[in-house]
Amino acid sequence: MSVVEWRRLRLKRGGAEFGIICPYPVTGVNNKANKEKMRTETIAATRPLKKLAVMALAAMGAFAALAYGEDTIAHVTSGATPGVWTSDFNAAKAYADANKVPLLSYWGSVKCGYCSRMRRRGINTEAFETWVKSHPIVLLCTDTTDTSTATPVKTFTKDDNRSGIFPYMRIYWPKADGTLVSVAFTGRKGKMPSRTGSTEADQLINTLNSYVGSWNPVVEQTVTFNANGGTVGETTRTVEKGKAVGTLPAATRAGYVLTGWYTAAAGGTAVTAATVVSADVTYYAQWAVPTVTATFNANGGTARETSRAVTSGAAIGALPAATRSGYTLAGWYTASTGGTLVTADTKVTGAVTYYAQWVAGDWKYTAGAAGATVSGATSASGALSIPAVLGGKSVTAIAAYAFFGNTAITSVNVPAGVKTIGEKAFKGCTSLTGVSLPAGLTTLGKAVFQNCTALGKVTVPGGVSYLTSSTFEGCTALKSVTLSSGVATVGVSAFANCTSLASVALPSSVTAVGNFAFFGCTSLASVSLPDTLATVGEKAFKNCTSLASVALPDSLATLGKAAFFNTGLVSVTVPGSVERVDDYAFQKCAALKTATLASGVKEIGKSAFANDDALETVALPASLEAVEAFAFFRCSKLGAQTLPASVATLGEKAFKYCSSMTALALPAATTAVPRELCNYCSSLETVTGGNLSSVALGAFGNCPALTSVEGLDADALALVKSGRAWSK
Repeated sequence: MSVVEWRRLRLKRGGAEFGIICPYPVTGVNNKANKEKMRTETIAATRPLKKLAVMALAAMGAFAALAYGEDTIAHVTSGATPGVWTSDFNAAKAYADANKVPLLSYWGSVKCGYCSRMRRRGINTEAFETWVKSHPIVLLCTDTTDTSTATPVKTFTKDDNRSGIFPYMRIYWPKADGTLVSVAFTGRKGKMPSRTGSTEADQLINTLNSYVGSWNPVVEQTVTFNANGGTVGETTRTVEKGKAVGTLPAATRAGYVLTGWYTAAAGGTAVTAATVVSADVTYYAQWAVPTVTATFNANGGTARETSRAVTSGAAIGALPAATRSGYTLAGWYTASTGGTLVTADTKVTGAVTYYAQWVAGDWKYTAGAAGATVSGATSASGALSIPAVLGGKSVTAIAAYAFFGNTAITSVNVPAGVKTIGEKAFKGCTSLTGVSLPAGLTTLGKAVFQNCTALGKVTVPGGVSYLTSSTFEGCTALKSVTLSSGVATVGVSAFANCTSLASVALPSSVTAVGNFAFFGCTSLASVSLPDTLATVGEKAFKNCTSLASVALPDSLATLGKAAFFNTGLVSVTVPGSVERVDDYAFQKCAALKTATLASGVKEIGKSAFANDDALETVALPASLEAVEAFAFFRCSKLGAQTLPASVATLGEKAFKYCSSMTALALPAATTAVPRELCNYCSSLETVTGGNLSSVALGAFGNCPALTSVEGLDADALALVKSGRAWSK
């Protein structure tokens, strides 16, 4: 910073003396020769001027003296720069606040000689300029008599010092909140309070050093309070660096208690009112959920744990074990009777008491994530009611063999939550007269009620889509069976040998009746088969001797071997959807008089109608392609038969012992008659059709009434009647 002095020079011209104000360099112009040179050049510059010009120059000098005093402060600027004088208080204050540096405010007056002297000999000196360069100080200069400039911090008035106007200085210490803390000192008679130093500049510098030289700037840090999920009224505050943070703010969070303020959201170091702030920092509220007490009332028994502390809103966790003589723990509930079952996941929101509830008896069970499985009960007898809950778990299953062979149980009630009853769970419970199965049941294991010989009635819920093998096999007292909608398959031997079963109505959901499903149900008089049925398995109704009629639906595709073997059917119609009437399908149906095979049937299997002693009429469709061996063997009342032209296969003995058959019409394409085709057909008179080239051994043997076989002469006829073979 270049420091100059404004000096008044006295000039004489023509006996007149003029005074002018001229800038006179101080910095860098300390030697006498240079100063004199400037003075000489200044005077020389005025000599050519005329008197009017000299007077104008003098008038300008007088105006400058009025505005600034005899000497002005160098480099008065707008804005603020450290070490450069400014007359803009707002700019100076803003800079001091933002940068936390002191502000030196100087007030003077152009009318004050002391002020002029202080400027000239104190402020506008090289020594002060050098000091300013090494100190971060903002300089402010204002004129106390200049009413055109508003000085917000001006504190000096004439009344403050009644001895007159003199230089007035003040150091301001900026605060972050915008306030200024100040210390004032004056320059009366051009001297500072510090008398050290031989010049006003020295005294000014030494006085400032007594403040600025030892100044430790106030640095304020920002403390941020993060409520960490809660709410806090004070989110930030400023704290002087190196000072304690002070009283910490209150904070709230629904359902939580404040455990304190910490240096991290989790973990970290605890913060107290005495914690020193050394930098901008964030403190975090940390929270804890309050604990509540859960009490366990054993309700007549003994519990291993009588109470525990639980975090409010958290799950209770594993429940305590409890015992009671002659009882099994059903579970823990919210009341001594009734109430709501408590599980490990039950939330605890306040002080609470849970009660043990008990079921009579010593129940055996295992408990897992899916629920409890009952595996038995000590001395189970009479009316058995399976508990709905054991050990705090809903009973969802009855294990395989759980009550196998228990002859003391008379009835069973299975709770609603049970989904599975395992294999042979009640097999051989010969005193069991009734069982109640829940609607939610989905699985009945193999032979689950096999040989429960006293069981009289049962309803199978629709959730059991597959009735497994031997489910009710040998339940000889079973009279009534209801299969609910949803059952899709009646499995192998499911009701085999249920000799008292009188009727069965299969729901529309059933698509298959498995092998031996109703085998030996000798009392079964009626069966209703749904239009959805696709399969009747092997021997499904074998030996159902009381079954007089059955309507096979058009949906049926498979009619298994011996499906209706030895039944009491009087008539039967096989739909065209059944391409093959399988082997033995209607064998030994002693009452069967008529059989109709609808168009679509292609094959009559081995012995399909064999030994049907009452069978008189069979309607064969044009679609028929094969009549296999023994197909109508021993159908002694079967009348004349005409085989459709489509029949390409004739099995041996197909009509053997059909003693009432008087005529047989062969398909035109028949070239060979198989062995014993009509052996012992004692009433057979004529055989027509065909284009015979051979007759196998015994084909027409023992047919005494036979008078002609188309295509055979008398010799050939005699030969085949004797049971011998013939060929062209």
